Amino acid sequence: MRKYHKRQILELIQTLLKATNEIKEFYVKKEFPTVVMLLMNCQNAAINIGQFIEKLEGEGSQTISLLEDYCELLYKISQKLEDEEKSELFVKPLILQLNYIADIFDNEFKEAKIEMAFLPYKASMWDSLESIWRAAQEDLECDAYVVPIPYYERRSDGTFGQMHYEGTMYPEDVPITDWKEYDVKVRHPDVIFIHSPYDAGNYVTSIHPDFYSEKLKHNTDLLIYVPYFITFGDLPDNLCITSGSLNADSVIVQSKEVMQTYIRAFQNFEKQNGRINRKGKFENKILAMGSPKFDKVITSIQKDFHLPDKWKRLIENPERVHKKIIFYNTSLNAILGRTEQYLKKLHSVLELFHKLDNVILWWRPHPLSEATFSSMRPQLLYEYKQIISTYQQEGWGIYDDSPDLHRAISWCDAYYGDCSSVAELFLVAKKPVMIQTVEEMPISFENFIKVENSYWFTAFNFNGLFKMKAENPETDFIGSFPEEKNGFRLFHSIVQYKNMLIFTPFSAEGIAIYRLDTQKFSRLPLKIPTQGHNKRVPYSKQSKFSFCAVYKDNAFFFPCTYPAIIKMNLKTMELEYLYNPIIELSKIVKHKQSYYFRNGVVEGKTATFWCVAANTFVEFDMETYRFKYCFSLSRKERYVEFVSDNTAFWLFPEGKSRTILKISKDFSHIDSIEMPNEIILENLPFLYSVVLPESLYIFPGTAKSVMKIDKQNNHVEVISMFNGKHMEKYSGLRTDWKFFFALKIENKAFAFNNFAHQLITYDFETGNIKNQSIKAKNLDITNREQFLISWKTHYLSAVRDVDLAVCENFQMPLESFLNMLSEENSEFFEIFYSAQKRIMRNENCHMDGTCGEVIYKYAKNYMEKEVKV
Repeated sequence: MRKYHKRQILELIQTLLKATNEIKEFYVKKEFPTVVMLLMNCQNAAINIGQFIEKLEGEGSQTISLLEDYCELLYKISQKLEDEEKSELFVKPLILQLNYIADIFDNEFKEAKIEMAFLPYKASMWDSLESIWRAAQEDLECDAYVVPIPYYERRSDGTFGQMHYEGTMYPEDVPITDWKEYDVKVRHPDVIFIHSPYDAGNYVTSIHPDFYSEKLKHNTDLLIYVPYFITFGDLPDNLCITSGSLNADSVIVQSKEVMQTYIRAFQNFEKQNGRINRKGKFENKILAMGSPKFDKVITSIQKDFHLPDKWKRLIENPERVHKKIIFYNTSLNAILGRTEQYLKKLHSVLELFHKLDNVILWWRPHPLSEATFSSMRPQLLYEYKQIISTYQQEGWGIYDDSPDLHRAISWCDAYYGDCSSVAELFLVAKKPVMIQTVEEMPISFENFIKVENSYWFTAFNFNGLFKMKAENPETDFIGSFPEEKNGFRLFHSIVQYKNMLIFTPFSAEGIAIYRLDTQKFSRLPLKIPTQGHNKRVPYSKQSKFSFCAVYKDNAFFFPCTYPAIIKMNLKTMELEYLYNPIIELSKIVKHKQSYYFRNGVVEGKTATFWCVAANTFVEFDMETYRFKYCFSLSRKERYVEFVSDNTAFWLFPEGKSRTILKISKDFSHIDSIEMPNEIILENLPFLYSVVLPESLYIFPGTAKSVMKIDKQNNHVEVISMFNGKHMEKYSGLRTDWKFFFALKIENKAFAFNNFAHQLITYDFETGNIKNQSIKAKNLDITNREQFLISWKTHYLSAVRDVDLAVCENFQMPLESFLNMLSEENSEFFEIFYSAQKRIMRNENCHMDGTCGEVIYKYAKNYMEKEVKV
């Protein structure tokens, strides 16, 4: 008998013992009708206990015989109740009989097993539970049941549509229990495992409401949620805070890193909602034990899986040599992001693979793709189904809508497709991964300078210098900066000195120079800071310097967080580190976790700055190397950027403040200018500006609109002409900044709209405005390392910087990736494999294929401690 049922029966016997004591009390009071009623209730309870035992264990047990004797004793007592002189003459025999029944029952049904129920709903997601079940079903002390549960498609209005049941789609060696025959409420399994966390919160499908975690938690002693997905490093809070994770007693996560994310998300949720975890602290329920999905990949081999003859013929070339097989994964989030563009992407990918003879496409869309179109994008469902139908009819590639993902992982040579947990499974299987880009992102940049008839800029998101003709949008890739990493925001600004372009290092590790006459790069490496450090402005290697000024034959680099000003002699190329000015400045710093400067204004030998960290205007003398502290604000609000015209400085606030300050150049007068209420403010709302004689255009960082200020009357208005085509950012952009820069060159304003990925040019004389995407015509892809873009910088915010996947972009198109696979470029693959070893060794738990065993042992030990008979 199971421990849960045994405990139930013993608790009922204890209830009978309590009732016996009540019988004694009413007997003493001579309330005989009540005594008779209680005796009858005890008899009915004993009969029910006996029937329950027979239902569970069958007839003929000693316990049932003793219960029958007990019922007979009750009957006899009720017949001669008023003849008894002392209550203990019948109470004591009842107590003795009940204790005897409890002892015999405990000994007779000693061999209790733990019962575990596994409740998957999608057969394709069974791998998230399978290795736990295999460990459970091998244990003679456990009864393990696999009970696939039905689910419903949701209609576009959210109501339930067609019901699906996939109980016939599981591996042959997995015995299936029909969900209609397994009454969770009656059986009350000791442990329930689920992989669907959403309950009613999924807009595409819903599991049967009888199996929502809100109900299951009352019908088991241990509800365990094991995510159906895996993730690279971190994950967003919304995937942590779900009904399943909140209701579960234990949540299994793949790594300690993910565990900390869950704990942080749960703590925030608890603070916001005042909800207390029913089993104690959230920290105790999040368990880093790995993922059974890893077990399946690690232990699977090709010969474990049968291939249809048709697929075999596609895979082999005429010489019976296997072609390279490319797994193509299309996911739900990507579909919902930009659906029409996504369908165009599908067409182009299929067209490319159709032309290739040396590779074969294995397309396996997410199993809920069609349901997603039906529910969330019904107007495009027909086109999506037509794409699939045409692909299947042409028969040149594999279309896999089976639940068996691991067959595909075992047979395919590489992964191509959307950002998905399936990609990490390919990495675990030591296979290359390329993430597709639905819309090709043009070059983005945050610096811009005109030299003669050309504009020069560096890429925001990789190591590259570009030149664009002023009268023609044709753009040339000049080259990559030598000895620099391929990172984000390498250089913040560019200045010209004679035939040299000088680049201010932001995340770069050196000052870069490009000679216009010789077309050669050079580099001056920076010292790693060892002095001048200030705890209130901690040094960050990602934001070293923000502004450069040229005075006579020297260039001065002013810090963002670097603890020194650097003077570069432009004749000798020698660097001098001026630590003392920054040490002195640090003494008046007011704001923690801030920075020194973003931009400055140069007039003769004087460079003027707004020091964000000190809330102070300062002037730097480029002959004496000294700061002059001009004016400090006593306001609590922080101001993060400034611009200057002939008569005033303009300060832009951080966060929710709506007040722009206009401060006269002699600091004698301050005007407070309020932004319109229609401006939605977030952190760093405005960062850039273009100054005209009569007006000031202010461009947003995180705000969504450009503002224009009339300098005469301080009137503020919102203008829309610079918005471009996109008000919302591309999914996958690392930053929330809408604009990367805004500046005035001659009679034109230039601004880069990051959301639209367009350079905006506005001619103040003609009123013409032009939006253009910048694409280079001659990118060089000879340096392989250049194109291994980390997952973090392109696809997720807040995940680790590890070069695990190739990003499909203008530098590395899909065709180049496929060519390197066909060539079996060993150097290219080694970059993958070294990173994969690192992630398997350090980033996930139990990467030896034993995760399922560990989770099962945890559940069993939990029950042996918690369920005491």
